[in-house]
Amino acid sequence: MNRKLKVLYITSENTTTSIPLELASYMSKSDKINLYVVTYYGQVVNEPKLGFSQGIIDLNISKSNLSRGIHQLNILIKEIKPDVIHVHHNLSALIAILIARFNKIKLVIKTEHNDHRFLKWYQKIFNIPILFLSDIVVCNSISTKKSFYPWEKLLVSEKAISIYNGINVHKILQFDNNEHRTEMRKKYSLNENERLFFCAARLIKQKNIENLIRAFSAASYENKNIRLLIAGSGDLFEHLMRLKKQLDHFNKIQFVGILPREEIFKLMNTVDFFVMVSWWEGFCNAIVEAMAASCPIICSDISTLHEVVGDETGSFVNPKSINSIKETILEFAAMDQIAVEKLGKKSFKRATELFDIESTANQYLHQYQKVYNREKKNNLYSGV
Repeated sequence: MNRKLKVLYITSENTTTSIPLELASYMSKSDKINLYVVTYYGQVVNEPKLGFSQGIIDLNISKSNLSRGIHQLNILIKEIKPDVIHVHHNLSALIAILIARFNKIKLVIKTEHNDHRFLKWYQKIFNIPILFLSDIVVCNSISTKKSFYPWEKLLVSEKAISIYNGINVHKILQFDNNEHRTEMRKKYSLNENERLFFCAARLIKQKNIENLIRAFSAASYENKNIRLLIAGSGDLFEHLMRLKKQLDHFNKIQFVGILPREEIFKLMNTVDFFVMVSWWEGFCNAIVEAMAASCPIICSDISTLHEVVGDETGSFVNPKSINSIKETILEFAAMDQIAVEKLGKKSFKRATELFDIESTANQYLHQYQKVYNREKKNNLYSGV
């Protein structure tokens, strides 16, 4: 097939933390496809725009205006006439899939990003037609695939595969130098003698930042030479700020807000450790990015993070136990530099060998082309 495939790639929001947009940015460089990137809700307020070679089409649909969303996506599909539609998040995915089938699009791919056991009730309902009508259902980890309910497994049958999320290792390593470390220490008033912990996450229930604040505040009573930076925003920001003021008597926790990706990577290359104590995850790109920056990891003792982090790059904690989190923070803070660097090298090795974004992009491009060419052999949907 000589001509390029036209791929209409539909995600939820235009945000600097969007994993689908990070992947789209990389795939847009391919000479195998023409990629049309669409965000259903558009640009997130107060965030810098992302740069893509072919641009992003922001539909700016209100969550309450379902008819406009249907109309706009129908117009796009009729105008672009894509060979492939790749969808991500529930509502926009459902609308796009229904319109795609009405317009007889040859291939629809759906990516699943999170543990299905923790989906909201309406997301579980949306998943019935989404999974049934998709040609391929890509799970971002084996754990995500295993989290499907029995009725979901019946719907997807052999259509479900696993492709890990990818990270841009080279971009992260650009900020691995003393100049950027000095810049970050000065900007955030970081003491050279402090052991620095970092968490980059949305401030939502899933990420369990409340227990992290409680544990870190308790740890600071026993070790004054620790500091925690938390990057991100979300619905719980005000609540978490009040909790910090109540518990953080030594002012060891800093909320640094929404940061450009480059600054996140600078901080990852500056701090000593990365911590994420989520209740659940589908994958967690932030952890893998920190691993690529040679950070030892403290994370939740959940199946997804065992799969992603492995057994040699840090420690697992009980996300329900403030004491478990606290004791591990103190254990890491007491490590000598040789031990920290040893763990960091293992983190870097795992991240770069298993989760490079080039591999992820190539696997998606392979699926686009393979199914489009109707090479539907028995091994087509074997796990990746």
